[in-house]
Amino acid sequence: MSISLNGEILGGKYDIQAKLGEGGSCVVYLAKKLNSTERYAIKTLSNEEEDAIKLLERETKTLKRLNHQRSSFLIV
Repeated sequence: MSISLNGEILGGKYDIQAKLGEGGSCVVYLAKKLNSTERYAIKTLSNEEEDAIKLLERETKTLKRLNHQRSSFLIV
């Protein structure tokens, strides 16, 4: 079970507004950028197991390679 980030300010820039979904190793939240109308999906690890970290790193590398006019990603 993961701790909810609803209502938290992440990185001093993103207001976490709702949990969108949860999988085996990650939780995805809806976030609004402060002082803006921009909205983002932010994925966080729900545990720090080595496999979960490696999976998220691999997913990040894959997303960085995607290039499509209807897709946008912010990977920090």
